[in-house]
Amino acid sequence: MPKSFLKWREFPRTSERFNIGKVINMGTVIGLSEEVIAVYNAPFPSEEYKVGARIFPSLVPYLPASKVRVPHFIRLEQVHQFSQNTEVSIF
Repeated sequence: MPKSFLKWREFPRTSERFNIGKVINMGTVIGLSEEVIAVYNAPFPSEEYKVGARIFPSLVPYLPASKVRVPHFIRLEQVHQFSQNTEVSIF
């Protein structure tokens, strides 16, 4: 499993402040404007509203000691190849 995936799973559980818009921005090929980042943050007026977003990464199946592959797991290379000719929104 890529280190970036493991960091993504760990970050929401360990960060004191969780800026959802900036997390989304880190996962995009093209950087988002401050206005778009603000839109992603809008539904979460305070930290108590972010509980679901903080727990979500831990719900993504991951078995480090197993050879099991998650069927819906798309490799970054596949996303990049697809997005070269298509406008993609993951969320």
